[in-house]
Amino acid sequence: MAEIGDRIARIEDEIIDLADRAENCRKVMIAARIGMIGGAAALAAFIFGILRFDGLVFVVAVTAILVGIVTYGSNKSTREQLLAQIAERKAVRATMIDSLRMDTVISASPRPGLPNGHDPAGGTS
Repeated sequence: MAEIGDRIARIEDEIIDLADRAENCRKVMIAARIGMIGGAAALAAFIFGILRFDGLVFVVAVTAILVGIVTYGSNKSTREQLLAQIAERKAVRATMIDSLRMDTVISASPRPGLPNGHDPAGGTS
């Protein structure tokens, strides 16, 4: 029984680790979106004449868009894989917990006439 408990604890640690990694992917995806939006905004500003054309800014804007697309896509697929692994680990954990066949403990009903089942002598029923 202790061995199963240890295995369940290890699986829960793995779930936490995978969830942290998935959260990091989500944060990188947000940063990638910001980069894509920033690059697109700079290109739009060039097109509409809001910014004077500058070759360096143009290259940085295009690079931001391309890097954002690649980074977003890579982290999106990684996050999806991590979420699938989390679901798999949770299913294994649930199966292991179900295999323990624990008994359900039914609490005693409070004695009539006493609030919350408390005994006047200081104990509980």
